[in-house]
Amino acid sequence: MHCLTHTLSSFYERVFNEKFIQQFKNCIILIGIIALIAHLILIAINRNFSGIPDILKIKDAYYLSAIHTPFSFILFFEVFLLIVSIPKSLTISIAKQYEIVSLIIIRNVFKDIGALESATNWSSEIYNKLSPVLLDLAGGIIMFFLVTLFHRIIHKNFIHKTDKRINHYVEIKKSISLFLCFLLFFMALYSGLQWISHITSGINFTGIYFYDGLFTVMIFADVLILLFSLIYISDYELVFRDAGFIISTILIRFSLTTPRPYDIVLGIGAMICGILILLIYNYFSFIHYGLDQED
Repeated sequence: MHCLTHTLSSFYERVFNEKFIQQFKNCIILIGIIALIAHLILIAINRNFSGIPDILKIKDAYYLSAIHTPFSFILFFEVFLLIVSIPKSLTISIAKQYEIVSLIIIRNVFKDIGALESATNWSSEIYNKLSPVLLDLAGGIIMFFLVTLFHRIIHKNFIHKTDKRINHYVEIKKSISLFLCFLLFFMALYSGLQWISHITSGINFTGIYFYDGLFTVMIFADVLILLFSLIYISDYELVFRDAGFIISTILIRFSLTTPRPYDIVLGIGAMICGILILLIYNYFSFIHYGLDQED
C-alpha cells in the first residue's frame, strides 16, 4: 500500500507541476476561442440561410448566447484545478467547489441573456426572459461575496506537519487526485459525445449532468479522504469540520439539479454552512491550541 501510494504520488508531482498547469490553461483558452468563433459562425449560418442540414441547426440562434460556449471550457479548467488542489488542503478544495458553483450560475446568465435578443413585446415577455437573468445574476453576486468571505477566514498561519504518517496521508490524497483526474477526462469525453448526439438529433443539451456527476464523485472522494484521515488524525474538531464540508458538498450537488429559484437557495445555503463550520473550527482551534491548524 505504501509503495503504491508513493509511486502514484511521485507520478502526480511529475505531471501536475506549474509548467504543465500553465500549458493546459493556455490550451483550454485556445480551444475556448476557437469554440466561440465556431459558435458565432454557426449562429450566423442559422440566421441568414435556410435549408441548412439538420446537423448544423441549433435551437437558440442568438449571438449573445455564444458567450456561454467558451465559459464552459473555463469551467472545465476550474474543475481540473479543483481536483489538483485536493492534496494541498481540504479547505482550499472546498473553496474551489464554491467557486465552480458560482461560475455555473454566472454561466447560466450568459446562456439566458441570449434569449433577450428575441424579445419583441417586453410587456408580455419581461417576466419569462428577464427574470431568470436577474435571478441568476443576483445569486451569482451573493455567491461571489460568500466565496470571498470563505477565503478571508481561511487562516494563513498553518502548522506544517512533517510527521511521516502525515506525509503518507498526503500521498494518499495525491493518489486519489490522480485517479479523479483520469475520471474527469473520461467524464468530459462522455459528455462531449452526448453533446454531439444531442446536437445531431436537435435536442437541447445543457451539460449540467456533467457537473451533477462530478459533484457526486466529489462527495464520495471527500468521504474516502475523511476515512483515511482518521488513520492519522482523529481530533474531534477536524472530524466534525470534514463531515460538515461533506454535507456542504452534498447540498451543492442537489442545487445543480434543483429548479429555480431553489437551486440558488441551496447553493447559497451550502456556502453559508461551510463558512459557519470553518469559523467555528478556527475558533475551536484557537481556544484549544492557541494557533491555527491545517491538514
